[in-house]
Amino acid sequence: MILIAHRGNIDGKQVERENTISYILEALGRGYDVEIDIRYIDAGNNNGAFYLGHDDPQEVCPDDILVNDHTWVHAKDIRTFKMLLDSEVSNTFFHQSDDTTLTSSGYMWTQPGKELTSRSIQVMPEYVSQEFSRVCHAICSDYVGEYEL
Repeated sequence: MILIAHRGNIDGKQVERENTISYILEALGRGYDVEIDIRYIDAGNNNGAFYLGHDDPQEVCPDDILVNDHTWVHAKDIRTFKMLLDSEVSNTFFHQSDDTTLTSSGYMWTQPGKELTSRSIQVMPEYVSQEFSRVCHAICSDYVGEYEL
């Protein structure tokens, strides 16, 4: 079972630290996978970059985080998703309101409370008081530290 720290959160939301390089590296260092939010910002003259950040770009995402097999890269818009698919990123996805979204690595990023399979990543079960399912491939949560590694 893979445990994915949502935006780097392990023991609850820490909004001021989410999607920051130091927080992501901390979660990876503790043995968790990490879901990160990415958007591509074009500075002109082909000088764009991938930025971490849920609502707004926060800081440039280093390549060693972006292409890490233990990061799950949530593209925040369709243009960013296309660029990620054309790059070396292992696990990326884009969604808006779908119950389940297929990731580039063939797993089903499954929204809270929706049907789960052995290929599912159970997302934020705490949002709907959904019991943790051991049927899944992975779980993504702000409280991933509460589940056994």
